[in-house]
Amino acid sequence: MDTSPPRDDTASDDDALFVRSQLEILQILRKIQKTQSLLHISCPQENRGVVTTILSVDTNTFIIDAAPDDNINAILQRSASNQLQTHLEKILISFKAGPASPCMFEKKPALSLPIPSTVHRLQRRRFYRVNVPVSNPATVSFKLGIQEWSFPLHDINAGGMAIHDDTLSLDAQAGILVRDARLHLPGIGDVNLDVLFVRTQDQQLESGRPIRRIGCTFLNLSGQAQMNIQGYITHIERQEIARRKGFL
Repeated sequence: MDTSPPRDDTASDDDALFVRSQLEILQILRKIQKTQSLLHISCPQENRGVVTTILSVDTNTFIIDAAPDDNINAILQRSASNQLQTHLEKILISFKAGPASPCMFEKKPALSLPIPSTVHRLQRRRFYRVNVPVSNPATVSFKLGIQEWSFPLHDINAGGMAIHDDTLSLDAQAGILVRDARLHLPGIGDVNLDVLFVRTQDQQLESGRPIRRIGCTFLNLSGQAQMNIQGYITHIERQEIARRKGFL
């Protein structure tokens, strides 16, 4: 899911998805603050980012938690086009803002950014989710710390995926950012991308066997990666239609 805001030259194709009213933009930012939604901010030129939250919103600026890494804070202060992404009511919200300015909020280090002029909403209808076939599943591989992990996917859409962990071995706390994960899509190929863990749910199958499903958001997708993921979703949809018609 593309998780990055479309270039300005695509705005004519997606005007309904762009919010340009300052009043509505302020309402969106305040709702992100109120729901304490996790917000990923990064500088695309430096390929560095951090997960944060919005602390305060006023007419001209909004304030976020400072990163624990001073180097990242310095990068965000230099960049005039920091990219910010979050989910609000299952809709992907993305926008650009910068440069960040250091400040204090309730006696703690924070960053202040100008209110964006445009917010992009990737609406729910573009997030059609498909279940991944168990017989030939898509998989995701990544490294956390020194350990390598690989899991099958439970489902996928243009904005993210659910990982199927039947060993309950991965402690995927919300807010963990995984860099350079590899998504293997049968019939399509491999996609490299960043992944943000957003929720974890332990469930029990009818057989009584416990499983863990980990919801993830895609970050920093290239145009080609977006096309490959959408191509895989279309491939699964066509297979399901053919199966219902008795062709498979």
